[in-house]
Amino acid sequence: MDLYLRGEKAEISHAVVAWASQTGKGLLFFNKKGETERKRPHSVLPLHDATDLKKGHPHEISFKLHGETHTLKAANDAERDGWFISLERAVEVGKAEKVSLRASEGYKAEMEKLSLSYAKTRIMVQTLTIRRQAEYDARRRCCHWSCCRWCRWCRCDA
Repeated sequence: MDLYLRGEKAEISHAVVAWASQTGKGLLFFNKKGETERKRPHSVLPLHDATDLKKGHPHEISFKLHGETHTLKAANDAERDGWFISLERAVEVGKAEKVSLRASEGYKAEMEKLSLSYAKTRIMVQTLTIRRQAEYDARRRCCHWSCCRWCRWCRCDA
């Protein structure tokens, strides 16, 4: 789930990861095309928030999630119909468990842990940015700023 946490907004990813820590029901885990390692999914779609699930032509299924339309393309109609039934069932199960799962202690604890981790990471990034800015300012005060840019050659004490 670390790949997913890095690539998705915290407002969405924390809730999905906390959900996945309790149950996989109502979630669609997937990899990029051609990847076969199933232990580390590339991303997750929270089907409990999906709307407008419908069959399309040719061999497609589409649904809306967080304002975006997602489309899955099957090899044939039989495969599409099987996927559709599975997705429909997953959406129903996810919506049915949504309230009780989010009220559970395990979900709340995981959300708190993720929020603290996110806050620590943000503080570290801000600190690093401040340090880099201070370093940049010090180098800029160098007497040879225009020629050496980063004080590599002049050896001055900036």
